[in-house]
Amino acid sequence: MKYIDGIDKILSNYKDIDQSKIYEDVLTNIFENYGQEHIVKSIPKDVFKLRAILLKETDRGAALMAVSYLENLLEKLLMNFFVDDNSLSKKLLKHGELSSFASKKDLAYLLGLISSREKRNLELIRRIRNEFAHSAENIDFSSSCINNRCIELDYNIFNDDISGRNKFIRVVFCLAGSISSSTKENKRRKEKPNKNFEEIGFKKLIENFNEELSNEINKY
Repeated sequence: MKYIDGIDKILSNYKDIDQSKIYEDVLTNIFENYGQEHIVKSIPKDVFKLRAILLKETDRGAALMAVSYLENLLEKLLMNFFVDDNSLSKKLLKHGELSSFASKKDLAYLLGLISSREKRNLELIRRIRNEFAHSAENIDFSSSCINNRCIELDYNIFNDDISGRNKFIRVVFCLAGSISSSTKENKRRKEKPNKNFEEIGFKKLIENFNEELSNEINKY
């Protein structure tokens, strides 16, 4: 990963080029060399753009934008899994009981759409966002309350000396790619067909139900 670690430093010197395209091409070349180009191809182009934008953002801006983007991905993931009722899905996910980032994260985990590791990383990223959003102090990723959260982020692809900010951005990038891939692989739940009560009634299941019912009541 040392080669990829150096990309951010190189790209930071070039402000007027499409850094997301360069990063995508570099990763594609690396994975192609090992026959794993499908990994990069499964990541939407706007995820690469997100990464490039986050690199230019302030620390506070990067944290707020990252969570907003990940929340939109979780929402899309869930909507593509629910039965095809966009009106009700939007009502719950945008304005109802499932409108918070935490609720979407937990529900996606309970439905088996994200892993426990992804859920944990999303929770840490949410807490980092909250530290920035609720503090009036001039904090950044080097602040202990933020850096300690970044240390907890669990993706074993980093050098020991990577900064908390860079680790945060790369975990966000990995999560965005993984959630996007899960959305593509999803199979929407089918709506359960309606049945008439007569079809599932006791009388249909048990012949002479009324007589049996009467006998049992008399015994009781």
